[in-house]
Parts: sequence; C-alpha cells; structure tokens
Amino acid sequence: MNTNEYIQATLSELETNLWEIEQMISPELSDAEKDLYLRDFTIALNEVNTMRRRLNWFLAEMKVNCEGLGTSPDPLPDGSKQNGDFVAIYNRLVTFQNWAEKLMNVITTLVNLMETEKSLADSKSLARLTVLGFFFIPLSFIATIFSMGGDFLVGQSKFWVYFAVSVPLTLLVFVVAFGRWRVWWNETMLLAAKQQ
Repeated sequence: MNTNEYIQATLSELETNLWEIEQMISPELSDAEKDLYLRDFTIALNEVNTMRRRLNWFLAEMKVNCEGLGTSPDPLPDGSKQNGDFVAIYNRLVTFQNWAEKLMNVITTLVNLMETEKSLADSKSLARLTVLGFFFIPLSFIATIFSMGGDFLVGQSKFWVYFAVSVPLTLLVFVVAFGRWRVWWNETMLLAAKQQ
C-alpha cells in the first residue's frame, strides 16, 4: 500500500510539474529559456520512464504473488473478476501503469514540439545568414577578379568599374534568388493548404 501511495504521489507531482512547465512555453522564448524547458522535460521524461519500468516489475511480481495465493488478477472464464486485496492492488498498479504511459506520450510530444520550435528558430537564423551570403559573395567575387592588378586597383583610373559591375551583379543575384524563393514559398503554401 505504501508503494501504491508513493507511485500515486510521484505521478501526480510529475503531472502537476508538467502542467506548470507547459503553461510557460511560448514561441517568444529565448534559446536559453527553451533549453531550460527542454532540460525540465527531459528530467520529467526520465522520471516517468523510471516509474514505468518499476511499475512493469511491480506488476510482474504482484501477478506471481496473486497466483501463489491461489487468486488471479486476470478475469475468470465467465468474465468476472476475483476479489481480494492483492487483486485490488494489482488493478491499481495497472491503472498507474496506464497513467505513466499517457504521461510518457505527453512528455515525448512536448519534447518533440520544443525541438521543432528550436529547429524553426535555427532555420530563421540560417535564412539571415544566407541573405548576407547573397550580398557579400558577388562583391567578393568581383573584387577577386579586379584585384589581379593594373588599372582596376584602388586609386587607379578604372577603379569605378568595380562598382559598375558589382552593384548590378549583386542586384541580379538578389532578383534571381528571391524571385525563385517566392515561387517555392507560394508552391509550399498551396501544397500545405491542399493537405489541410
């Protein structure tokens, strides 16, 4: 009975903590805050998994004990259940096992959501880096070509050609890159709308 009370208290506390953590999740959280919540979810996941393993062991032992006493926690052939303290304890452990399984599924889903949210934030950062690349790569490419020497060096008579070539090339790269990006984005949104 003490074990039953301990298991119920532990599962209840885990569910309460999970509810409190879940209430604080917001897309506006910083990466450090997301990492803290992810750590809390991972701790809860480990605790629920430990409890689930213990419950499996308790159930197996309780079934052996019931059978040793001449009772069975399984339903009788006529569909009725046997009465008794040990059978009641066994049934309560089965209830706790189901509870632990449900908590495990909820926590796993929340961890996956947090990981997805972090991935989206990372992809936004990567998109910003890509835009910077679209800007600096054409400029550095043209600078490399014109830095071979001669009249195109800084301070020489044809230095203005660098700007005359690099600015239109950079604009062309932006138009090509973002024109295709918009087409891809529109196709993706149409596909998502059709799937819903």
